[in-house]
Amino acid sequence: MTPHDDPTENLITRTLEDHAAGAPSDASLLTGVHTRLRRRRNTRVLGAAVLACAAVTATITAGQSLNSEVTPAKEPVAPQTIPAARTQSNTGLSLRWESYKTVQVLVPASWKTYVSGPAPCSLSSGPVIGRLSPWLDRQRGCALAVLPLADRQEYVWFDDVQKPGIKQYDGGWTEETREVAGVHVSVLSQNDATRRAILDSATPILTTDEYGCPPRIGGDQAFHESSSRRARDADLRAVSTVSICEYWGGGVSPVRGPTLLSGSRLTGDAARALATDLTDAAPDTTTPETLPGCTDDGGRTFVVTITSPMASWPSRLSYSPCFTSYRIGEGSTQRTASRHLVDLIRTGPHHPSQPTDLILIPNNKTTPAR
Repeated sequence: MTPHDDPTENLITRTLEDHAAGAPSDASLLTGVHTRLRRRRNTRVLGAAVLACAAVTATITAGQSLNSEVTPAKEPVAPQTIPAARTQSNTGLSLRWESYKTVQVLVPASWKTYVSGPAPCSLSSGPVIGRLSPWLDRQRGCALAVLPLADRQEYVWFDDVQKPGIKQYDGGWTEETREVAGVHVSVLSQNDATRRAILDSATPILTTDEYGCPPRIGGDQAFHESSSRRARDADLRAVSTVSICEYWGGGVSPVRGPTLLSGSRLTGDAARALATDLTDAAPDTTTPETLPGCTDDGGRTFVVTITSPMASWPSRLSYSPCFTSYRIGEGSTQRTASRHLVDLIRTGPHHPSQPTDLILIPNNKTTPAR
């Protein structure tokens, strides 16, 4: 539209021309009218632009608000013995971190069944978190690519023998495997959003995992003396958390150190109970005895770190099913670890179903590897 296409302006122009003889300086008056009308149109355009900018700003602000609601963030949790770091996913799931070797992933907080062995030959009443224990013979596995529908459960499995890729099964089930930081992570689920949320969260452990556990520990890692004295001096009721890092020591060089199997964190009453048992443990300089004829490929090491407002200190427990008793180390001091203390440490991911509880069938031509 040209300036003279405006109906209002044309009407005023014709009127002025009809009465031009009596109007002073018609050219200047017409120019002034045109100028004011253009200013009015520009004001309308500017007002619309301001409203548009305000709408864009509101949209951006709302988008940022929505994004902030789905960004993973730590939340307070109730006392428990399952790993306690919780986040919220963009699918609405409550999640927690699970670690293995050099990778950690977020899994649904409701998944609380742990299995040590190959997937998927383990019967469970609920979703499973599985770890292929390094001490297992990798030539042994499950004869089935997937369990029958009646027995099938969702799972996330670390270091299984699956190759990276996606497999479709009956009943709308999908299994996807990705390699992250040298570790294969497999997820089986009927829910594509859940499967993707777990796998998309997988990240390498560069320094420590969510629970403060490094991928490896060296034999010369510093452990403070007088941990128990400091704990007794502190108010045990103020102990806030106990972090537990579990390592496997078989088949690794002393330089690289034992490999991370899992990490967790105790809070509330469970944390205070473990701290109390540890501080009450009596010094013991004897070497743990082993059961006759018992062998254990590597054994496990637990690094237990107690945190209170006054101090934070680690202790180390060497564990083997062959031991008849246990010692927990604090610097050069060894203390007797009661069975109750060991049980408090070995909870959640640190006490999975063992390979003897699983269906293990040697792989051959009739039962091929997965």
